[in-house]
Amino acid sequence: MSALSPIEQAKKAANCAHQHDRQGFKSTLSEMLKDQLALGVNWFPMAQFASVLGEINLAKQALDLLLSQSPQLGHFIQAAGMYAEWGDVNNAESILNKVPEAQRDNRWYHLNGVLLSQKGELQPAVEAFSVALQKAPLSMPTWMSLAKIQPLSEPQLAQLKAVNPEHFDLLTQAQFYTTLVEHHEGKGEKDLADSHLEQANQRMASMYANNGFSMSAQLSDNLKIKQVFSSLTSQSNSQYEHYAPVFIVGLPRSGTTLLARILTSHSDFDGGHEYALSRKALLPQEIHQDNLDKARFADQYLDLLAQRGLDTKLRIVDKTVDLHRYVGLLAEVFPKAKFIFIDRDEQDNKWSCYRNFFATGVPWSYKVEEINDYFDNFYQMTSHWKSLLGERGISISYEDLVREPQEVLESLFEALGVEFDDSVLSFYQRKDDLVNTVSFKQVRSPLNDNSINSARRNF
Repeated sequence: MSALSPIEQAKKAANCAHQHDRQGFKSTLSEMLKDQLALGVNWFPMAQFASVLGEINLAKQALDLLLSQSPQLGHFIQAAGMYAEWGDVNNAESILNKVPEAQRDNRWYHLNGVLLSQKGELQPAVEAFSVALQKAPLSMPTWMSLAKIQPLSEPQLAQLKAVNPEHFDLLTQAQFYTTLVEHHEGKGEKDLADSHLEQANQRMASMYANNGFSMSAQLSDNLKIKQVFSSLTSQSNSQYEHYAPVFIVGLPRSGTTLLARILTSHSDFDGGHEYALSRKALLPQEIHQDNLDKARFADQYLDLLAQRGLDTKLRIVDKTVDLHRYVGLLAEVFPKAKFIFIDRDEQDNKWSCYRNFFATGVPWSYKVEEINDYFDNFYQMTSHWKSLLGERGISISYEDLVREPQEVLESLFEALGVEFDDSVLSFYQRKDDLVNTVSFKQVRSPLNDNSINSARRNF
């Protein structure tokens, strides 16, 4: 047992996490978990640190101790929310359902509604959001989530419009206006939707600027990545030969979620979510630094993947939004990996990014000039990777996919070395998967071309 007090051990673990010292953090937290320290509420930040590093097995153990030592409503909601972030909807719901009905507040019903909507159970989700709003009428995330499913009723719209959004912070103001965007979009009132969209995006852009987001810094990093991976070097370590993942590389709103859902409807594939493991597995290294320890990265990547219960004997599909930064590294360490580059009409794609509210990860999508800069840089990066990958890089078009799915998918499956099964075209009927992106409604419908030529402004 450590000579340090429980709080001192927690501070030590936190310092390791802040310094991206994975081994120091794992060693310290593992000892804390073994001793079942009486940290109470402080187990939650330990779980957060573990999750940020991708160590979800440790995070789960920390959450177990949190709930056993401090079984408060808020902690059950926090724990369920973390499981939902990992895509583990069953355990998220199990934790939520441990809360007695008499204790369930607006936060409980909001998260319940989010989980239901991500499972495609939209009417029960509407009912959950409605209860949440009865308990907390000013909860803008709940208003926004409800309006994404269906337009508000007249009484609901009047209730929302009675609110003065200027009394709230920038994020809440943006959520207020986004609710109106979703409502009017659902009613087919596009001019009204677009006027509120400008209000929402102005506030989100201001919020990110205040938080220090810099597009120029991101573009500079990407240039360094291209320089580090000016060519691809084959890794000789045969222990990774069994792993043949499929990485879907595309811009947000380009069809990556749709394609991943189609692929993982086939028995040879697993996964299909935004795992964001590349950056986590690299820590404390940076992708653009020289002399990367690539074997260490590969070991940590596969370990983090295994913690998510994925079978690496299958073709794991990963559609993480920033994969274009890691293609070179992933191609080197996993020689059997294939990369699918999916493109969408540029104006439609830019509009869809500008039009949609992203909870996290897309800070450039609220200003036209930053969207243009990001897209230009993305195209430069993917052009570079395509020139290096040869047959390991496969390019498809979103428009071709939705208009001629049989032809496109047969060709794609052949390139992946997998026998095509036309049952994948029924992907939208699946009930076994959580969709936790803004595409949660679209991917539960048959393939269609409704989103082609959808842009309502020029970029």
